[in-house]
Amino acid sequence: MPLLSRKVELKYVKKAFLVKFGNLYIIPKVKEEEIDATFLIEKIKECLSGSPLVKKVETLNIPSSRELVVRRVIGPLESISLSPIKFEVSLPIEEQATSIFMSSLFGERVDMTTDFGVIYNASTYVIFREANLSKLFHPGAPDVRDVLVDTIGKEKIWETKVIPPNPLIQDIYFVYLRDDPNMEEFVGKMFIEGDRLYYYLSEKLLSFFERILGYLLDVASSTLDFYYAAVFQKLKLEEVVENLKMIHQSIQDVIAGFQKLSFWNIYGHYKHSKNLEKLVSQHYSALLNYSFNLEILRKYSEEAEDSLYNSFLFRHFTKQLMAELKHDEIDMDTLTKCVNYARELVQKSYTVKVTLLGGLISIIGSILGTLILRFLGL
Repeated sequence: MPLLSRKVELKYVKKAFLVKFGNLYIIPKVKEEEIDATFLIEKIKECLSGSPLVKKVETLNIPSSRELVVRRVIGPLESISLSPIKFEVSLPIEEQATSIFMSSLFGERVDMTTDFGVIYNASTYVIFREANLSKLFHPGAPDVRDVLVDTIGKEKIWETKVIPPNPLIQDIYFVYLRDDPNMEEFVGKMFIEGDRLYYYLSEKLLSFFERILGYLLDVASSTLDFYYAAVFQKLKLEEVVENLKMIHQSIQDVIAGFQKLSFWNIYGHYKHSKNLEKLVSQHYSALLNYSFNLEILRKYSEEAEDSLYNSFLFRHFTKQLMAELKHDEIDMDTLTKCVNYARELVQKSYTVKVTLLGGLISIIGSILGTLILRFLGL
């Protein structure tokens, strides 16, 4: 889709909505063949209806939707996708932490509201609200996300998982233009401004807004699954790296202790060498785990990038979204030198022990020989 070089003047805007995509993965505590899509949909609707902040809960029927689309397993990420459920959230301003914070910083440039819409399919969601484009900021989505997470997370028949960034940082605006000849060149086109995308539509499609969103969520769900699977793998890799760093630091601490030992401290050499042997073994295991998880992240990142680039809505944000998958590389040379030095110390420790023990045995043998000779009177 071609991008516009300029934004539409506000006088031609009939109505605009801010749209935010994010995730809340429901993982049923049953086997795949035991999943009852209709039961899950009704249970989700029951959970939502139990919140005093939620109203007008209903299944959104769109042509491409099925009750249970698929149960996807992408590496560490498991998800299901159901027919989308639409509902409204009425959230008082005093319960919107992000809106209050933004207002304290930017004052009248913030457009606050208490009325939000949500479409959710058991894995991904879209939060939308009307936006006054004469204002610069349109907060509230993170607070609505918290309502959704808290409400769905109370149910015991499933587990839930959320993966950052959630919702996505990028703002997507659906802007409906007045029926004017001057607007024909803008209809159906997009304008990009930093992390903001403006999608211009004819006001004739305004009544179909929620159905269009439902369809786009249905299409975008698999794209977001690939992306969030890569993010989840990155978080897993960061845990592996942290563990590797802890082992590396422990090796350095033992080495420092080794260097303080006197040549004659046999027990100290024995104790430190045993600790180093154990840590070196753990280090090699952690390093293999790092290499394994790094390779998986590269694979998932490629799949995510390909999926994003081929997405109708997200392709223009591919670079920004992929930046979330960057991670610090480990200095393999430093780790290798440290471990090799540790192995040398262990070897030297054995040499010290052998030398000392050999010397002690020789001394003891000499003393015993002298005592025996004296005893025999020789």
